[in-house]
This record gives sequence, structure tokens and C-alpha cells, in this order.
Amino acid sequence: EVRNPAIVNAFRRIGLSDQAGTGIRSIFNNWVYLGNTPPEVLNNKFAKTFELSLLKEKLLSEEQILFQSSIGVHLSPEHALVFAYACKHDRLTFTDIKAITGKTRSECREIGDHLVVQVLLQKVDDTSYEVTEHLKTHFVKSQTASVSGDSDQVDVDVNTDLPTPSDQVDNKIKPDLVTAITKTIKLSDKQRTILKKCEAPRSMAELQELFNYRNRSYFKKKIVNPLIESGLVQMTKPEKPNASNQKYVTTANGSRLVQSWRDDK
Repeated sequence: EVRNPAIVNAFRRIGLSDQAGTGIRSIFNNWVYLGNTPPEVLNNKFAKTFELSLLKEKLLSEEQILFQSSIGVHLSPEHALVFAYACKHDRLTFTDIKAITGKTRSECREIGDHLVVQVLLQKVDDTSYEVTEHLKTHFVKSQTASVSGDSDQVDVDVNTDLPTPSDQVDNKIKPDLVTAITKTIKLSDKQRTILKKCEAPRSMAELQELFNYRNRSYFKKKIVNPLIESGLVQMTKPEKPNASNQKYVTTANGSRLVQSWRDDK
């Protein structure tokens, strides 16, 4: 909405402004492009004030990537960002989806409906969505999950058994849902190193050599298997787990996590 049309028209005539509204749109697009949470806008017409806040907070954070991996979802970068936003707020609207993706209203509807088909979101009304009840239940159960690891590091131990959609909870999803869940999901330094190395397929022997591990079964059980179970690493020959030429490589979520570490530097 143009608040001072006369001023806008004057500036446009002398070449000092473009089409009304493009500046705000550019701020949103560029800020989200950098990986941040969409800006917050407070437009108080009564007080005639306008406030735009740029939140230096990653939308697809390490915690969010671990969360999406732990529940076994495989999303495109665009869908992953929208779902991440939904996890941070009570509701997700077409306006929110547009702020994240820059898409048209019909395209925003397609994105929201796709996440409904994936049983990640449920419709609240014609223009808004919320996280599904079974994921809210997963949030409650995850708070009591345990963490196990080797003697010097805490390795990933993820509860990937999701309850059925029929399991209901009264709790409304909280803004810190992902943070609370990922308190039970921790990566050791060894596992972080493995994720970086496995951007290219690696054999078990190559991974053991990184840390001078001789006990193959212990190394696989305590360090590598949790990465596989959490959806961060996959076998190149999953149909033959004990194949002599078996190798391990990061999944899309694993690669996304490694890239987030690079972006933080």
C-alpha cells in the first residue's frame, strides 16, 4: 500500500524511484536468499509508523536439518525452507510462503499442499497451515529420548520411530520445537569429520583410517550406523550391506548440513 502517493509520483517522475513496493520486495528476496529468516514487518496505520526488522537468524539451521533428517523427510531446498519456517511458528500462511520463496499465490498453495501430502503440514483454513499432530507428538516423545555414544564423544542417537497420525496431543507447537527435539541429536567431532569426507563415497577402511580405529564393528555400530539411521549418510549398495566394495556417501540432508557449516564460516 502506498502511504504517500503524491510523493511517490513525484519521485518516480524525476527518476528517483521505481515501481512502488519493489524496494521492500527486494529486501525480502535478498535477505532470504542469504539464508535468513524473512524480515518482520510492523505496519501501524493508526500511529502512522512502519517498522521492518532484519533477523540475523538462519532459517534452515543445523538443528532444522537434523530434525528433518531424523524424521526421514527428503525435501527440495524450497520445501525444506518453508517447512523450517512452519516449525518456528504456530501457523504458516500464503504470505509467509511468498516471503520465503517469492512465488505467486497459486505456487504458494502448491508448495503448502505438497507438504500436506507429505504429512508434514495440515490445513487450518484456505490460506494457512500448521505442523501435523503426529509431529507434535514426536516433539513430546523426543523430549524424553536418550543419547548414547562412545567414551569421549556423544554420537547421534535418533528416535526415528514416528507415532501414527492417530496419536493426538493437546500441546500447540512451540517456536522452539526443533531446538527441543535436537537436544537429543548431537554430532561428535568424528561424525562431523565423516560427513565432510563422505561428500565423495568412502569405504569403511578409509573412514577408520581417519581416526586410527582398528575395531571395525565398534566403529561402524557407534559412529557410522547412527549417521545412516538418522538419514545423513547412506550406503552405495544398501541391498548388500556387507559387500566388499561397499562405500558410504552423504545424503541430500547430509550435504545440506555440511554446506551450512561452510556458510557459517
